[in-house]
Amino acid sequence: MSKRSLTASKDGIQKAKRALERKNLTQLALANEEAIASWTPINNFFNGKNVSRRIFQEICHFLDLDWQEIALSTFEEGEEETDLEVPEDLQEIERTSNRTREALNPYILPRIRRDILLEKCLKSINLGVQQQKRLVMPILGSAGYGKSTILGNIYDELYQNFKQSQSSWVALVRCNDLIESLENFSLELGEKVSGTRKPITEIAQSLSEHLGRGILLIDTLDLVLEKRLVPILRQLFAKLLEIGTTVVFTCREQDFQDFFEPYHESFAGFNPQVERHYIREFNDAEVKQAAIAFVQSREDVIFGDLPEVFAEKIIRLSADSKSLSAITHNPLLLALLCDLFANEKTIPEDLTISQLYEEYWNFRIAKSRKNRDDAPRLGQAKKVLCLNLSQQMYEQSQEHLRDFVYESQLQFSDVEFIAYSELKSDGVLVEVGGGRIIFFHQTFLEYAIARWFESTPEGEQAKTQLKAQINQIQINPSTYYIWPIFRQLLTLVQLAEFYQIYQDLNKQEILPFRALALACVSRIELESASILSDLLAIALSKNYTFQDALLTAANSAPPRHLFQVWIVIIGLLENVGEDLINKTVEITCESLCRFPPPMSFYFNQALISLQERTRKYNLDDKIACHIYGQFLSLYDKRLQALNQESIETEILLYLKNIYFQLGSHARASVINFYLKSQAPIALQQELFLLIIQQPPSNSFHEKKNAIKLCFNLLKNQLKEGNCLLGKSWFEVLHAPIEKRWCEVLSSAVGIEASSNFDLMRQLLSSTLIETSVHSSSEFNRCNTIAIEAAIAQGASNAVATILQEISIPTIPNNRLCTLVLILRKLSNVEQAVVNPITDDVKLALANWIIPHVEQNPVELIRSLDILAINCPQVEQLLSQTLEKILPHLPQQQVIQILTKLDTVPLQIQPFLYQNFKLKESRLALVKLYLRQAQEESQETIPKLLSLCLDSSIDVARSASWAILRLSEQKIQFDYNSCLPILAQSRVIGVRQNILKALIEQFNWKNSADIEFALQVFQILANEPAPEVVQQMYILADCCIWNHPSGSRQSDSNLTKAVLNLTHRLLQENQIQTLNMVTYNAFVSLNQMIKFNEVQEIERIGEMTRALLRQVNVSKKIDNLIITGLLHNIFKFKANFLEDLVREDLLQTSQQIPVANQCAIVVAIANAYGKNSPLLDELLASEKTPEEVKSRILRERGV
Repeated sequence: MSKRSLTASKDGIQKAKRALERKNLTQLALANEEAIASWTPINNFFNGKNVSRRIFQEICHFLDLDWQEIALSTFEEGEEETDLEVPEDLQEIERTSNRTREALNPYILPRIRRDILLEKCLKSINLGVQQQKRLVMPILGSAGYGKSTILGNIYDELYQNFKQSQSSWVALVRCNDLIESLENFSLELGEKVSGTRKPITEIAQSLSEHLGRGILLIDTLDLVLEKRLVPILRQLFAKLLEIGTTVVFTCREQDFQDFFEPYHESFAGFNPQVERHYIREFNDAEVKQAAIAFVQSREDVIFGDLPEVFAEKIIRLSADSKSLSAITHNPLLLALLCDLFANEKTIPEDLTISQLYEEYWNFRIAKSRKNRDDAPRLGQAKKVLCLNLSQQMYEQSQEHLRDFVYESQLQFSDVEFIAYSELKSDGVLVEVGGGRIIFFHQTFLEYAIARWFESTPEGEQAKTQLKAQINQIQINPSTYYIWPIFRQLLTLVQLAEFYQIYQDLNKQEILPFRALALACVSRIELESASILSDLLAIALSKNYTFQDALLTAANSAPPRHLFQVWIVIIGLLENVGEDLINKTVEITCESLCRFPPPMSFYFNQALISLQERTRKYNLDDKIACHIYGQFLSLYDKRLQALNQESIETEILLYLKNIYFQLGSHARASVINFYLKSQAPIALQQELFLLIIQQPPSNSFHEKKNAIKLCFNLLKNQLKEGNCLLGKSWFEVLHAPIEKRWCEVLSSAVGIEASSNFDLMRQLLSSTLIETSVHSSSEFNRCNTIAIEAAIAQGASNAVATILQEISIPTIPNNRLCTLVLILRKLSNVEQAVVNPITDDVKLALANWIIPHVEQNPVELIRSLDILAINCPQVEQLLSQTLEKILPHLPQQQVIQILTKLDTVPLQIQPFLYQNFKLKESRLALVKLYLRQAQEESQETIPKLLSLCLDSSIDVARSASWAILRLSEQKIQFDYNSCLPILAQSRVIGVRQNILKALIEQFNWKNSADIEFALQVFQILANEPAPEVVQQMYILADCCIWNHPSGSRQSDSNLTKAVLNLTHRLLQENQIQTLNMVTYNAFVSLNQMIKFNEVQEIERIGEMTRALLRQVNVSKKIDNLIITGLLHNIFKFKANFLEDLVREDLLQTSQQIPVANQCAIVVAIANAYGKNSPLLDELLASEKTPEEVKSRILRERGV
């Protein structure tokens, strides 16, 4: 019997290592790059350990070795030819895991893959297995977001891969019927996985010994979580990591924070190896996919139209309603929506989450789905049971909302038991581990508690007590869970009681204020939103936090409250500060597009509010123009999203009236509105005649749209004979208007000329040959613009044909430069021509030019040079011409020719050497050397490197660009030759380009030279130029990602060099330099910690704090980089965030920028949880800006 595993002999291992060296590979490369197997069997092979027969033979085959010569003989092994023992319970583990997999399919909706998150998780898991890295991966998200579904997809991918390779293992377990006892948790987990009463650690050990490192997947850990279990989990995870097992588990985000914070204690010993992944709400594509899949999967859904029609209706309605969007983009709520309304074929446009739950309550709870005589009685029993369960959960809640009851607490009559069974069958109640019963979703529990408040005597009494506590502000800050329940209650009480609560609440406090704002727009009655005007007055008298809360409420309002909400939005638009104006403008545009036509009145109100805000805050033109531009841009995007092409005439007139108050982008939007709305020609003409009365904006972004408008008008007016600018296209071209508006007219004429051969001939003739009293530089400029516009539109061949009809000697010398411009456009040098000329046409034009080169060498050689680009036939003619005439030209003409020569033929190299002292000759040699190097002539690269130190700045910079281009094209050079350049060059651009070239070399080789990088840092230790310093940080990152070991890791000496550089920059405190390099500095610091550079954690922490004190990260750095860095430092330095808050935020007179503080807040929430006492300290401090306090509250979901 053949053996299932083989072992390499000592001689065989040496042969294999030599074969590996011949292929210039490492053992790690066999696993990562060649993907022969994972790291474990590769490592076992080269260390004389057992490897599966198939993998052993594949390794030998790849190394061109005879596997029988490499394997240890039976006699040498001293053992019989028997099968390698495989764990007996492996097949049972697979069967159990596959059964568990079936239970992970989502509730109601078919399975939807979340590919981006799935790929990220799989990448980390596979990397951990291959590189033998310890990894604990929590997959976190709100209830109903699809955590179990994604875990099932991970299992599918891993199971298939490992099944094929037989080089690892994967097991899947759910926590739905755990736990028997805390002490036996490992035993229960093992039994759940294998069906055998063994600890999970023993099972993992056995599997790993035979198959290599494996992965344990645990679903819904939150079902069994409690504080006493955390230390048991810590010990269990630590043992599994020691064995080499990767642990992946799903958990509700809130429960993870509640039970595991502070994380450095819960995960002590392996906190740095905990890699959290978050699952977020559906995007539009996933919503559509899920809705279609639902209709297709349900036989009971009778949908006459295609499933896509139902999905498109959901997307369209949610795009127009924020309240509906909140439902459709939550996987579970979308499932409820489909379940309730798919057969109805219509979805209420005003639906809110509260109303959805009310519909669900009436459909799934208040009725029995079974056709039986006692169905009404059963429905009543189901309602009572749900209310009783919500009462128990509420009354047992303390610091956190208790979302379960024990089944043993429940006693039922016969009818109640039937009701209970039906609720479980319908998925309203879910049975979880440890005999626990929960509602299917926490937000539904909040709704059920609020309903209990409103519909039972006990609930009424609890409601009265709660209202009294809230009115007296006696709510414990830790019990924030009460506020979502209170908001649900405010949507359920009678309108009179709602008004009474509104009168009683202290609206000067943010939590009651926010609850009222959200509730009043969620209620069904139109009158409930009348309190918004009072709330607006309070918000305007307060600060950012109140205004932001009111904006959030306004944005979530269903269409029925649109008119009341609009008053609030307009009031905020006129009054909010700089920190909220962008959000307010966005919400204004979204709300504006929800009005039914005509909406011009509301559009004008928004414009007036913006004008008032400009006046009130005395804004300068630049800021005011930016806000107008943002408003019009967002308005246009909303119209596009709603497929609304036409714009009301009254709106167009309003925009015309404010045109000159707008910036360039906004002006472009206005013209575009006139174009796409198919406005009457008379209206378009009014706008055009208005805008050409004043010069265009400096940046002239409106030019492109103005050309389209001008062409449309001229086409119509010249046809009708009523054009005010001229009687023909050519006459219009030279109408007496402002210079830059002439460019618009010229481009419009060029569009016409692209299809009008006679007009094109007239343009070329008047440009190149004819002279008249009208001829002037401006006259020729307009003609040239028109010709170039025609070429861009596809008239290249027509222009080339007409040109060859012209005799070159008839072209005045001062017009030859215009010919060069036309030929450049024809050759499509800028890649902006629809139909460029072919090589044959280029050759014909070259032959047209060459007989006359000697009479006008400078301009005509330039013309040939342009035609020679990417055309070998013309390049040959150019080479012959240059070789013939250059030696006989005056030096000044030689300089003029060489300065502009793009194609430098090899034949003129001797001439360039003879005139090497000319800067222009050396510039031409740089171009020649670059081309030769690109054609694999390596001997020219040292010459380019030498020219990087040329006395001419232009030559040196040009040579460095050439070196960079070669590196980008993966052409290798001796990078050691770069050190003298970095040390001696006085040109910033040269040093910058050389560093970029080195980084490119290391990246495409996937291997960095650490010692060389250290020499670079030593040479540039006092580098003053921020452009060069940026590249030094990038070089350090490159060395981490391309470490010569083959795995990503940080070098300790390079880390010290980066920290020394950062320390110097902070000491010098050059703000401009710091602003430019801070992004790169933060990225480098983050990478160093991420890849195990922990011995310098103290200095990294110091540098990070100093950067946060000295540089405002707003609009410079992605907040995720900052929060990730802070969290990574905290993993290794437990008191880091506490010191940061107390020493840098609360106990200093120097205030850290708001954006930096907000990043710190997010990091604290990630590290300690959103209810951290550190955040309470910030909320209580007078030094904390309101924007930061608001961010804390948003993190807490309050």
